[in-house]
Amino acid sequence: MSKIFVSYRQQGTLMRAGRIADTLISHFGAGNIFQDQATLHGGSDWQQAIDKALKDCSVLVAVIGPHWLEHKSANGGRRIDEPDDYVLLEIATALNRDIPVIPVLVGGTKRFHLEELPDPLKKLAYIEPLSIEDSAWHAGMHSLLESIRRFDINPKKIGWKTFTSLALSVIGMFAIGSDDVSLEAAIVGLVLGLLALVLSLRSYYEFRKGTQRGRSWAVGAIIYSGLIALVALDEMIPDKYF
Repeated sequence: MSKIFVSYRQQGTLMRAGRIADTLISHFGAGNIFQDQATLHGGSDWQQAIDKALKDCSVLVAVIGPHWLEHKSANGGRRIDEPDDYVLLEIATALNRDIPVIPVLVGGTKRFHLEELPDPLKKLAYIEPLSIEDSAWHAGMHSLLESIRRFDINPKKIGWKTFTSLALSVIGMFAIGSDDVSLEAAIVGLVLGLLALVLSLRSYYEFRKGTQRGRSWAVGAIIYSGLIALVALDEMIPDKYF
């Protein structure tokens, strides 16, 4: 289920929208973010997919760049005024369904006036926008994350890689836990410990910008799996080498 819908116009905001989506993924998980280019696959019915994503979403983040309103269509008019404009459809649908919309102004974009907006989007003029400047990107993203959390979007807490790492470490501990450990058991313990270490390191990498709880569990898994691997390696080395 996509809980956060990232709406943007590809012309002028693609890179910044991608940065915003990447940060949201690191905090809330990829399964909770809908971003058309990253989420849709070849052969997808984009209108149907977007409609489904909007039904599932809890909040829409509208990334608005300097040419968001003024982008021209093939006939020379404003693209935003045409009924089949995907940006218009996304935001208007969210507004009509009472889905919270957070306008995010990027690239120095100024707040727009009521008369500049097409009729289906006039409600946007009454929603306080959030500005994210390139020179203060992290501060702006912090404000956006705080705004999203008000709508009860649950960030991922502990990843499956961390749980799997801990489970492998426990199995490895039992393999090398007896007083007389065979070479085969030590090898099993070493393999399990190394696998657990790799998973826990990957988990920490995913949570490096995420929740403190997720990072703490990942660090614990790294330490635990590393100790299991070291103990198993120690059991494999004959005493005569010490």
